[in-house]
Amino acid sequence: MNDSIRRVALRLLQEDVIITSWGITNVRIFDSHISFHVNGLKYNGLVEIKAIDCNEYEIYLNETNIGHTHLDSVVDTIDNAVEKTDCYHQHLEEWIRNQLN
Repeated sequence: MNDSIRRVALRLLQEDVIITSWGITNVRIFDSHISFHVNGLKYNGLVEIKAIDCNEYEIYLNETNIGHTHLDSVVDTIDNAVEKTDCYHQHLEEWIRNQLN
């Protein structure tokens, strides 16, 4: 695994509460990218993080590029596309109520 991929993998692990909220599964680490599936409030499907250089990455949802970002913004970029909504806490409460019924 190259150093850029190692850095982004560690960054994801530092944000375990956030990435757990995505329903992350099937994590695969390659030399040039990381891929995994998510089951978020806004998006369900494949996410890929591809290294561009040592601290720059491109994020893909089902092969659609959603942005070029720095290491410090990778988690926020994915979270905004996968999980966060304008009324996040309300949507989360509704989801929990639906799970209990």
